[in-house]
Amino acid sequence: MTDSDREALAEAFDRELDPLAKYAETFEETGVDPFEVYVDERLSNKDLSKSTVGEYHRTFEEWRAFMAREGRHPACPNENHIKRFIEYLQDERENAAGTIKNRLMYLNAPYQYWQDDAAFPHPQDYNPIDLAKETVELNGASPKEPPG
Repeated sequence: MTDSDREALAEAFDRELDPLAKYAETFEETGVDPFEVYVDERLSNKDLSKSTVGEYHRTFEEWRAFMAREGRHPACPNENHIKRFIEYLQDERENAAGTIKNRLMYLNAPYQYWQDDAAFPHPQDYNPIDLAKETVELNGASPKEPPG
């Protein structure tokens, strides 16, 4: 399906292809970090090792920096942002497929929380992380070479 096909369908059904774009400025204006809300409300209540919690924080920081380069608030991605993040992790960071899958899992956890919490505008019927995971091949990625 081409982008123009998707646009035609979205228009026909009065839907938006980038439903979170309109909320990015509001997130900026609030000054509230939605990732910290997730950490306080959900992550801190889980029995996770310090290293796992550290991986969540590293993922969130890397995602924030990536989305700053994209010019979009990190809580308001679309499917293409996620695809470009995967490319960034593969090409620039040279991460292995397993690492990328973990990063996406760590990003998806707060996104799913935002979908469930009435304070957030994230619709239940749109998850750009899941959409991107379904369309990007991560199984065939070559493993990262061990240091020499």
